[in-house]
Parts: sequence; C-alpha cells; structure tokens
Amino acid sequence: MKKLICTFSRCVLIVFLAGSLEAGWALQTHEAHEGLVTHQLAHVFFAGTMALLVYWLESNRFVKNKGWRLVQISCLLLIFWNVVAFSGHWVAKVLDASLIVGESGAIGQRILVQESPLSVCYYVLHMDHLLCVPAMLCLFLGIRSLYRHMGQEKDSME
Repeated sequence: MKKLICTFSRCVLIVFLAGSLEAGWALQTHEAHEGLVTHQLAHVFFAGTMALLVYWLESNRFVKNKGWRLVQISCLLLIFWNVVAFSGHWVAKVLDASLIVGESGAIGQRILVQESPLSVCYYVLHMDHLLCVPAMLCLFLGIRSLYRHMGQEKDSME
C-alpha cells in the first residue's frame, strides 16, 4: 500500500510539473568565436574520454559482462555523436548564410533556400539525436544490468 501511495504521489508531481512548465527549447547557439571554440574542444575531450573508456573496458576484459558491453557500446555511440556534432557545428559556421533563411535561435524557422552539398550536410548533421538517444539507452540498460548482476551476487553470498 505504501508503495502504491508513493507511486501515485510521484505521478501527481510529474503531471503537475509538466503542466506548469513553459516551453524550454533544447537549443544553444554560440555566436561568439570563443564560445564555439570552447564547445568544440569539449566535444574533442569528451570523445577522447569515451575512447579511453572503451580501450580500458576492452583491455581489462570487462566486456565479457553484458552490462559493461552495453556501457562500451554507449561509449562508441557517444564517440560517433561527438564527431557528428563537431562536424555539424563546423558546417553551420562555414555555411553561406544566404542559403538558409530564418532566426538561428528559433525552432523550426531555419529554411533551406538553395540546395547545396554543404546545406544538405547541415541538416543531416543536425540529426545527431539519432546517435545520442540510443547511446543513452545503452548506458541505462548497461547500468541496470550491472545493478541486477550485483544484486544476484549479493543474494548468492547470503
């Protein structure tokens, strides 16, 4: 009964918060050069860190466990995501502004005026969520698997 009340109160809280929030667009622009350079360096360091973790998991043979294998897959997807995001930022910076009309901060208002290979790359590279979402899913499933595995080991020790 206590678990049911707890679950119900969480659902009420989520519904209340979802109904009271204003739109929060997931967009961050980097108009100044120093902001873009810092952001691009963050992509490089993040990808390097994920590559180091992939190597460490492989060299220590942790990937024999399903949970760690899923974490490793997540790291690989995040490396590819960083490469795509880095390239997307670069293309957005070098793309001729006359090819795209609209405010850079407004969602859904950037319209392709003239098709060029670079403008097509701009749109394709901005679909980086197709890598990021599966990476987060693999990370979640990997951590959940590790948690369950630890619970099974704890039960077998008792």
